[in-house]
Amino acid sequence: MAEYNVNYTQSNFTGGIVSAELYGRNDFNKVKSGLKQCKNWTIREAGGLEFRRGTKYLTSFSSSVYGDDFKLTSLGSVPLLFHENGIAYLKNDNTFGSLDYPSGTAPDMATIGFRELNRKLYYYDGNADHKMGEISLSGDIPSAKVSIFEKKPSGSISIQPEGTRPSPYVLVDYQYAFAISDQPGNESIAVLSNIAQANVELGEGDSSSQRIDLTITIDSAEAKAGSKILIYKKSQGKFYYLNSIFVEADKTEYTYSDKGEFSVDISSTIKEKPEYLQDDGSVMGVTSIADYGQRIFLTLSGYENYLIFSQVGNTNSLAYSELRNEDEAGYQQIPITRYDGWSKVYSGLDLIFSTSYTVSQIQGAGDLSIQTILFDGFSKTVEPVATRRSLIYTNNSNRNIYDLTYNEYGQYDGIDLTLLVKYIFEQKTIKRLAFKDYPVKTIYVLCDDGDLYCLTYIKDQNIYAWYQIVHYGKIHDLIVVNLPEEDEIYLVVKDGSKYVLERAYKRRDNVYMDSVVRATPMFNTISGLDMFEGKTVRVFDLATNRFYGDYDIRKTKTIEQGGNVVQIDDLDFEGYKVVNGQITLPADKVFTGDVLVGIPYYAVAETIPLEFSDQNGNSTIGRKKTITDAYLRYGDSRGLTYKTLGKEYDCGIAKKDVSDTAEFLERGQIRLDVASEYKWDSTIKILQRQPYPARIESITLGLHFNDKS
Repeated sequence: MAEYNVNYTQSNFTGGIVSAELYGRNDFNKVKSGLKQCKNWTIREAGGLEFRRGTKYLTSFSSSVYGDDFKLTSLGSVPLLFHENGIAYLKNDNTFGSLDYPSGTAPDMATIGFRELNRKLYYYDGNADHKMGEISLSGDIPSAKVSIFEKKPSGSISIQPEGTRPSPYVLVDYQYAFAISDQPGNESIAVLSNIAQANVELGEGDSSSQRIDLTITIDSAEAKAGSKILIYKKSQGKFYYLNSIFVEADKTEYTYSDKGEFSVDISSTIKEKPEYLQDDGSVMGVTSIADYGQRIFLTLSGYENYLIFSQVGNTNSLAYSELRNEDEAGYQQIPITRYDGWSKVYSGLDLIFSTSYTVSQIQGAGDLSIQTILFDGFSKTVEPVATRRSLIYTNNSNRNIYDLTYNEYGQYDGIDLTLLVKYIFEQKTIKRLAFKDYPVKTIYVLCDDGDLYCLTYIKDQNIYAWYQIVHYGKIHDLIVVNLPEEDEIYLVVKDGSKYVLERAYKRRDNVYMDSVVRATPMFNTISGLDMFEGKTVRVFDLATNRFYGDYDIRKTKTIEQGGNVVQIDDLDFEGYKVVNGQITLPADKVFTGDVLVGIPYYAVAETIPLEFSDQNGNSTIGRKKTITDAYLRYGDSRGLTYKTLGKEYDCGIAKKDVSDTAEFLERGQIRLDVASEYKWDSTIKILQRQPYPARIESITLGLHFNDKS
């Protein structure tokens, strides 16, 4: 009977989690670098695995106070929680401050949207009866108000001279209105907000007639000699052009007497204040916001118009104008054959928007043009996220994730990022997307069942690697706050009847427990742990780098194999249950300084059962095989184990007493003795169960098979 051996080294893990239906594709590099499962290992930019860092407990709140339907967002570096009773904001890293909704009405949490522009956060929900609000910061303290827009345009607007077609919004709330033509015959007319109406009185002589004397004051700096002041009048619901006055050099005050005369009726070519703009200058029913150049685009519930709210100078105030799809003089044209409202938008070189059936781009600084780039619209419930080069979005099913990238040929293209993990998302609904830019570009995908999946996304290197974050509770919401040094990740976790706000530790923080708090023990008792009531926790002594509450490999029943392999028979954690807000450790465990208390987790990565051939072409396909040995190359690590056939072994890494020295991590390569058997699919699991750093750089497997198998 012929015997065969084959060795295979997996030098990177940039394939991430791979669907089982692809295990036979050993010709596909993504599969050869993939994993059967990858939980709580993050996939680094160089291709290795790193034990994920934990989370810090910030504060908790009850569903009876904020309800179960809320949304997490941020303004600057301040997390904000929008809920049915108001807006909560994090202060002092451990408590919530509170704001009331300025309109007195809570947004609809099912449709609420956010857009941060010019250091303000605008929120909206598309409800036709709800006003758009804005939040601004003074230091780290937010304040909220209804977003107010100017009641008439400022800057250049398009109208016909000599009264044939004034600006759509010149005649807003006035009986008389004025505009000034920069140059006679030029359609570009600036509306001067400091033109005033005054001296209204009855004429003399004939009491049956009325004469209205007007005094018009202008700013000479804005009016050139030879220009014209155009005068309009509103009477009985109709609009009329009356007359014009030439502007003289250095003259700022002009008079005009209206003797009750009427001129050209221009009612059919003029619009009053739009009905969506309220008397106080607020806008109702905003469904989406985007910024593009100096414009801010809004879409409104029930309106099939593009509404452009332009930024005015440096005042941060907004003034409305309107861009419509109508073939009339004076309107810019956007060719839209079907318009169902913007689902979501992206601000970049182009403005990307979606209808129910298409994704399109808007280009141009003056006249705008639209080009359809995809024929499958964005999700209407999941906000896309922008990377430096791409737009990441889900489709209408909320089960597929795509990237949309402007390529070197001046076109948009993209790929389905869920192609290799269809089995994960086909039974789930995606709830939220987030993107972390630094230190490792990562897309976070939160599902409606509370599961969190992550994608290491380094497009330049063709790295798209999926892994899963497993938490002690179900994750309700997640945001990424982009900061110059390193992005911050905030989580809201459902824990029974309460919710916990946590922040993920950064790369420099070697903390490997979840919901961690810092405490000062009194001898061997630790109090103030009410947030963990009824839970089993672990303790990390900052003074000695010692971890209490996990299994201790020096005290378990062991079976020696090869001199360095210890089989762990009992993996039950020896944690400490919190009762009445405290835990008590054995009397010999006396602390000299602060400790970290948190909830532990473990990481597991399992290789894919690939098929191989030896140098003579003898293949494992159709044969059972066994893993004879394995080699593990690891970075700075402590406490790794490996598992085959249901048995778990210690890797023998950094077994020295951690209290002897602060330098308790090791790096290198180790041979793992594997007790295996002949199986169709042979794999090995690498685990980290202790709260210490761990990195895996490569795994080499030795497989044996024969003709009989």
